Amino acid sequence: MRRSAYGVIAAMLVATACQQQDTQPADVPPAQVQAPGQAQPVSAASGQTDTAGMMASRPDVEVPLRSLNNSGVTGEAELDSEGRQNERTEVDVELVGTPGSTFRGHIARGTCEDAANAQVVHRLEPVTIDDDGDGDRETRLDVPLASLRDGQHVIVIFPDDGNARQPVACGAIPPGGMPR
Repeated sequence: MRRSAYGVIAAMLVATACQQQDTQPADVPPAQVQAPGQAQPVSAASGQTDTAGMMASRPDVEVPLRSLNNSGVTGEAELDSEGRQNERTEVDVELVGTPGSTFRGHIARGTCEDAANAQVVHRLEPVTIDDDGDGDRETRLDVPLASLRDGQHVIVIFPDDGNARQPVACGAIPPGGMPR
């Protein structure tokens, strides 16, 4: 009796599995169909799943850098908390501009409207624009990201030519609480 009950259960499981396979959407390739209750990993760039099945990390804060003084320099800064107690911040500055140009930047207390006079609180590593017209550089700061998210800090970019009074790009670090 037990053996026949196990056989009936096994047959039901096989039938259920076959039925689920037949109900997958016609417009979705089989590799993209997910079993009910299965976690779906996300890619940082697109919000899509990745092949490792893990959540891809996104920056805690994204700061668009807009062009100032008709410079044509634009970009983005990504700020991430680091350390066991979020006591450090990694700043990744990505710029688009004239190939061969080098820019330096800093985090300052102030506004982008008055970026030339903003009070420097942390210097950033210089960024050199490559032949494709973009550049990228990371800086690690020994300050918690939360301390920069008070609505009073900006990232200011200057040409690395001694013209410290003529900023070429700026972005306000948005206020917020603890990073994600």
